[in-house]
Amino acid sequence: MNTPVPIDEMSRLEALNRYDVLTAETDPLFDNVVKLAASVCHTPIAKLGFLDRNQLWIKAAVGLDIRRIPRRASHSAYAICKQRQILVIPDARLDTRFAQNPLLAYEPPVRFLAAVPLIEPTGYAIGTLTVMDFQPRELSQSECDQLHALAETAIALLESRQMVRRLAGEVAERAGYERRAAAEYRHLLHTNAALSLESMTDPLTQMGNRRAFDHNLLHEVERARRLGYPLSMLKIDIDHFKAFNDTYGNPFGEQLLCRVAQVITNALRTTDTSSRCGIDEFAVILPGTDLRGARNLAERCRIAVEQDVVPRGVAHISIGVAQLASDDHKGEQLVSEAEQSFLRARQVGRSTELDMQRRGGNIRMTI
Repeated sequence: MNTPVPIDEMSRLEALNRYDVLTAETDPLFDNVVKLAASVCHTPIAKLGFLDRNQLWIKAAVGLDIRRIPRRASHSAYAICKQRQILVIPDARLDTRFAQNPLLAYEPPVRFLAAVPLIEPTGYAIGTLTVMDFQPRELSQSECDQLHALAETAIALLESRQMVRRLAGEVAERAGYERRAAAEYRHLLHTNAALSLESMTDPLTQMGNRRAFDHNLLHEVERARRLGYPLSMLKIDIDHFKAFNDTYGNPFGEQLLCRVAQVITNALRTTDTSSRCGIDEFAVILPGTDLRGARNLAERCRIAVEQDVVPRGVAHISIGVAQLASDDHKGEQLVSEAEQSFLRARQVGRSTELDMQRRGGNIRMTI
């Protein structure tokens, strides 16, 4: 006798495959379903299986150690065609459809079975919940109703597991998206930081540029006023720089600028910031430093520059020193006073440290 095949078999198999249940791990909740089925129907055997193209996959069972049955020999092939009706076989030995069923080879052989289709939400029967006995018998209406309810419970468990898998996939996808977004954000921050640093860096000396100076000055003025500590500034210029360029050429002038910038930077503290604010002009912001401390730091810069070897001649450096006034809210007065101090230092010419102190912070330096 040919095994029946539903007319919508391809769609039924697609519905089954959506659950990915055939190769999945055994679910303990399915074990509970078959235990309840055996209990409410008073049978020694119960099983829950899913029918694919070729065989019945038994995913939970009580009183049975078989895990696969060929479709041609399985009662489930007939049960799925009954849709929402229960297939009841009072005595399997009298039904030629199940002559090849391996359960008949049991000792004692299975005589009675009742199978209810497992109907998924779109209406396809993807498997069966079956109870079996070694004695011929029938099911009461109450037992049929409870078997139907347990079949619906099995489908609900499948749906719940499917939802958990879907949510887990969405969580994993979201986590992956968030990781990618975080990586892109870090890359963007790095790129922006690099661009910001580049836009605030003098390409020749690698000091800060005028934009960096303006930014740092506003920041340090605000912090000095908020915390109540002093703030000073140095204005530094290389005298007769144009003459160096005219005499020795622009390459030498660039080397001189770079060397002076490096010497000044090396003489500073880690909290100080230096910037190139003009062709041969430098500015240094000194947080937490009063006028006296600024003079000492300027002297240190002077000594460091004097001890450095500059090829092809002698260069002179003029330095102006100023301290932030109590009524200076933006640092404009600080810059102006440093500029005035610088101009006085340039007019003085070569000065000793004593002369520098006598003139209130104007330093004339020689390289």
